[in-house]
Amino acid sequence: MCKYRSIIENPTKLRSMTGLTADEFHALVPIFHTAFEAYMQRRTIDGHVR
Repeated sequence: MCKYRSIIENPTKLRSMTGLTADEFHALVPIFHTAFEAYMQRRTIDGHVR
């Protein structure tokens, strides 16, 4: 399994996995974090309604 640090510190690997630069990736993290938190308040990690 790839580790976050080894990917985020390697621009070529990050670009090949995400299509994004590190700056672009970091700009999206808060958006996805907010969406994930909202999802987890309504559902379990398996998708079941809480």
